[in-house]
Amino acid sequence: MGNFNSRGAAGIVGALAAAPLMFDIFRAIDPGPWDGYYPWFERAKKQLTQEKVCAFSGYPPGENCSSTKTVLVLKNHHPYIKCPFHRRFLVERKTGFRACPFKNYRRGQLEFRVFTVFPPAVRQVLRQGFPPPFPPDCPLSSGVGVRILSPQNGAVYFIVRGVRGAEGLLFQATSGKGKIYWFCDGKYLGSSASGEAIRFPVAPGKHRILAQGQEGSSALVNIKVREFEGER
Repeated sequence: MGNFNSRGAAGIVGALAAAPLMFDIFRAIDPGPWDGYYPWFERAKKQLTQEKVCAFSGYPPGENCSSTKTVLVLKNHHPYIKCPFHRRFLVERKTGFRACPFKNYRRGQLEFRVFTVFPPAVRQVLRQGFPPPFPPDCPLSSGVGVRILSPQNGAVYFIVRGVRGAEGLLFQATSGKGKIYWFCDGKYLGSSASGEAIRFPVAPGKHRILAQGQEGSSALVNIKVREFEGER
């Protein structure tokens, strides 16, 4: 499925096109009434093991995952990173806003709650999965100054050469108003609107990413970029 140059084809969804063809091939290998048993699967089971995962994400469950299930996974190939989607935040009990570090709270006004937080690119498309916002009067509120959502400070990113859409890093930030100007190690990359997700090419190595707002505020993150080619 896809194009003859091995690249994906826009509009072709694997679950609707490739998956049915795969099962047709399975049936052709062993024609006749299917009793739910495939001899080749018994051989494949030797390479599988049962692991408990987060029922939502499929990652190894973290301390904030409320529901788990047991699934078959390839031995020594299951992600070691615990579920990154369920995150616990300290929030105001009455409003649900995230606790502002610049405010003084009395006992009982704050509590911990678990939220499902999606990556910035997914939030941009689905318009959900955001972490709880800070109160409007908090200096850390997304409406006050520039706040970088992606890339994340201290993160290591892998870029894949030759894969469409994978050679650039996703940049996204929020600001009170106006455009956001992006700089990598002091070199101007381009601009984006508040909340807009945009990709810029970044070379392998250590980088300082600066987002500068029109109102004068700025935010800075430090990241590492590595190049990935073929199997590790």
